[in-house]
Amino acid sequence: IQSRRSLMPVAESMGLVLTNEAHMDYACADLATVLEAVDSPWLRHTFDFGDPVAVNEDPLEAVRRVAKYTIATRIKDVHLTPLTEIALGAVFHTPIGSGDVPVERILEVLAVEAPDAGSLHHCIEVTPRPDQDGGRLVEASMDWLHEHCSRFWTE
Repeated sequence: IQSRRSLMPVAESMGLVLTNEAHMDYACADLATVLEAVDSPWLRHTFDFGDPVAVNEDPLEAVRRVAKYTIATRIKDVHLTPLTEIALGAVFHTPIGSGDVPVERILEVLAVEAPDAGSLHHCIEVTPRPDQDGGRLVEASMDWLHEHCSRFWTE
């Protein structure tokens, strides 16, 4: 917390807003504690839709914890395979809208609770396996987002 707090005067002097991201290593609950303790408009959050899954955090609960600090997102979707007696569970990237991340519901939370929902910066992240056509996965993701979520970035 102290290291982040010490950066705030420098960020402010530069007019630079810094963001945290729970990049598959921290829970949003932990980062919300840091954001609250630092309590600076120069420290905000980038919410990655898939990161909570990696630390066993529900994505919808995670976004509720950090939405009021969120200024950018990385929209992605993943499919979870369960743990079984013969195999460990796994996480696979999928086209947005075809996995287990509640993308539309997360965007609904951000639309209400983000500090400036109309100015959120969104990055679309689709990670194909080597045997998949990345262009088609991006196209399918964009089609789904247009059909189900365009109200979040168009009037």
